[in-house]
Amino acid sequence: MEAYREARSSLAALQATLPDFSTLSYTEVLLALEAATDLPVPVAVPVESGDRARLYVRARTAVERLAERGERLALELVIAGLDAVWSDDVRTSWAGDLP
Repeated sequence: MEAYREARSSLAALQATLPDFSTLSYTEVLLALEAATDLPVPVAVPVESGDRARLYVRARTAVERLAERGERLALELVIAGLDAVWSDDVRTSWAGDLP
């Protein structure tokens, strides 16, 4: 359950760092995470959002830990979605919009 809370909190913090007009969405990854598990949805806790790369690694690692114990295929798809959004986020230099 702690991995789930950490993943949700990190994804929410990543989404909060994007500009309001962003076409990128960590929220979609968060919703996919919630759909991929049958665990009760934990409350997200505040995390420091100063280092975006650290938030990405925390979120990805937490989802990987969940995949070791749960619905592996569905959670691997969540990881793929997270990687895709992160890749676009890095490619646009954290501008939050695709060129």
